[in-house]
Amino acid sequence: MIEHHPRYAMTALALGDQRLWVGGIEAPVGSQMRIRINAADVSLVLQPPANSSIRNILPAKVVECLDVAGQVEVKLMVGENILWARITPWARDDLAIRPGQWLYAQVKSVSISRDGPSPQPSPTGLRNPH
Repeated sequence: MIEHHPRYAMTALALGDQRLWVGGIEAPVGSQMRIRINAADVSLVLQPPANSSIRNILPAKVVECLDVAGQVEVKLMVGENILWARITPWARDDLAIRPGQWLYAQVKSVSISRDGPSPQPSPTGLRNPH
């Protein structure tokens, strides 16, 4: 955890050199948190939106796209962290998403636990080693 917002009940967590804003957490700055992000809570855009209610819009690099049960699981790198997004084949084709491409991941929801960093990457989440 790196800071508490001075005006809103929000807390910033470090995700490499990015900030991931979550609902206010009662813990001291510097506390280790485990971050879990469901792939269905991540949408992808090619340009950062000018106005959005989503607070977490992170630059990400596409590592791979996997077709799974009529959906596309997109493996992303955000800094040194892996993040998964679940999109439709239509969205993949419309945005021409491919490995090596840079885009923006919009994170709508984050789950937090206080038992330290996650030891393994998860296909439905994100690993934050810091």
